[in-house]
Amino acid sequence: MGACAGDSLMGVRGDDGPDWKKYMAERALELGFVRVGFAKAEWGADLEEALLRRERLGLVTPFVNAAPRQRTDPREVWPECRTVMVLAYPFPLSLPPRQGEGVMARSAVGEDYHTVLRRKLAVLEESLRAAGWPGREIRQHVDTGPLVERFWAVQAGVGWVGRNQQLIVPGVGSFVALALLLLDRDLPPNTPVPGGCGECGLCLEACPAQILGQADFRADRCLSYLTQSKEVLSAREASLLGSRIFGCDTCQEVCPHNRLRLRQEERLYERAQTGRTRAAGEQDQTREAPRGDAAEEAGTAGSAVPAVEAGGYAAGGLGTRAESVRDLGGHLEPARAVDAEGDGLEDAGVPRNSGRDLSADGNVLQNAGVLPYSAEADLLFRGVDLFQTLVLTKSAFREKFGLTAAGWRGKGILQRNAFLALKNAQDKRLEHWLAERKKEGKTKTTVPPLIEAIEAYEADNSPTRGND
Repeated sequence: MGACAGDSLMGVRGDDGPDWKKYMAERALELGFVRVGFAKAEWGADLEEALLRRERLGLVTPFVNAAPRQRTDPREVWPECRTVMVLAYPFPLSLPPRQGEGVMARSAVGEDYHTVLRRKLAVLEESLRAAGWPGREIRQHVDTGPLVERFWAVQAGVGWVGRNQQLIVPGVGSFVALALLLLDRDLPPNTPVPGGCGECGLCLEACPAQILGQADFRADRCLSYLTQSKEVLSAREASLLGSRIFGCDTCQEVCPHNRLRLRQEERLYERAQTGRTRAAGEQDQTREAPRGDAAEEAGTAGSAVPAVEAGGYAAGGLGTRAESVRDLGGHLEPARAVDAEGDGLEDAGVPRNSGRDLSADGNVLQNAGVLPYSAEADLLFRGVDLFQTLVLTKSAFREKFGLTAAGWRGKGILQRNAFLALKNAQDKRLEHWLAERKKEGKTKTTVPPLIEAIEAYEADNSPTRGND
């Protein structure tokens, strides 16, 4: 993929030279990012204090391996950093699981978002270089570095953190991945957007683990964390997983700010039900997409025209290919524009008591209905066959999950979660599989997470357990 089509600085050059913020935002939005903002690279003292407190209380998960100062000051990561550019990219639309299937979170469906973001950031950097960006170096930060992305997203006006602990992007919702570009030049920072959840507490009620709204958030009890943890799960934790194989979207699915996106997925599902067979979705989720109608249906990436907002740059308006949206059954149908007073929120699926959202900053409206994503996107499904996941071979794991965001934890974790899901569903295939394993003498020839789950299951079902 080469540099962006609009590498010229025409239209973004002012009396004092190029407007690099506008140029970078325009290029980013062409690449499918839905909101962009800029923050000054400085120490987040309040955040560091909060992180140190969590350390003292023992609330830090094993996934965090950086010192608080490194997580809160970009200059600790790169001393030359002067500006943090924050970019939000939407996870692709996907179809729900069928009855009896395991559930993957939206972030784990399709090509690994880390790979997607790095590829797009590389194109953006190439475009900047071609346009004469004066900086000496640009550094990428995609979810795996020490910096707390949500903090910088708030500072840059990209969104606010809701009661579900997720970053909520005005007009888009929380189903986004965040990326940072660290720049060695000073650019004017954006201001944080006013936002909030108002009186809404739907996520607090819906959270299966009931951990939201507590004074100290217990990330180690979140089901998304538990699906990835290699620790032995308690019986209660295993039961709470239900049919989840990787991640948990429950608190986001009930969020009013995601209602528009969920409507779009419903429309996509309706079209898939009436016009397509299931066979396409049973192939590798990262396989090259079919061309023709399916590719056209997904292909609005790059069609958004950027609008400058007080809090950042956002996808706004419909571009040259927007007319085709009306011919696609409306799964990318734009919501009615809303004003600063909130008129039109109900039409967009957001109740008035949920705080400011689609109107974002109150000066330039954002088209909330367009969620750009790749024209190469395939029809993606969040459901996986539980039994086939349980008996995954190494080659099958690499083919089905290796290129997704779920692949990094290895097949053993997914097998364990499939085992627990079959158990939770009281699926008779599980007992048959266990009996066959014993008959073949395979009781110890599998991966540790699955062994531990089997041993716990057999202990719970031991005939002598009641005599202990």
